[in-house]
Amino acid sequence: MNTVETKERIELEYSIVRRLIRSLKEAGWNLLEVDDGGEEPVKVNTEDEAIEAVFAVHEAYLFFTKPREGNSTRMMEHWVRFIPGNGEDIISDFNYSEKPGDDFLDVINHFESNITDTNDGL
Repeated sequence: MNTVETKERIELEYSIVRRLIRSLKEAGWNLLEVDDGGEEPVKVNTEDEAIEAVFAVHEAYLFFTKPREGNSTRMMEHWVRFIPGNGEDIISDFNYSEKPGDDFLDVINHFESNITDTNDGL
């Protein structure tokens, strides 16, 4: 892979991660932490902190939370696994267990069905 192809792959990967974070945020999912394989997960407060943590390692999990419907103290939590270097396949896996009011899978499915739309200006 030449330098131009590498640069394009990296730009695509950054765009995918950023777009997924934003899609989940729009649906009410909040960034919680990144598991980068270290001793403890790293708390992240911003999109940029999360993206920086994902691309600092070979594999990372971003954790997202959202209050359960009708109960703001109980949270739903899911993760997405990223493997930088895989181009458009940077999203390697995610977890989901069906619960009432949990739209995580819907957001992921919608995002994945539109993943090739890179005309987003990011």
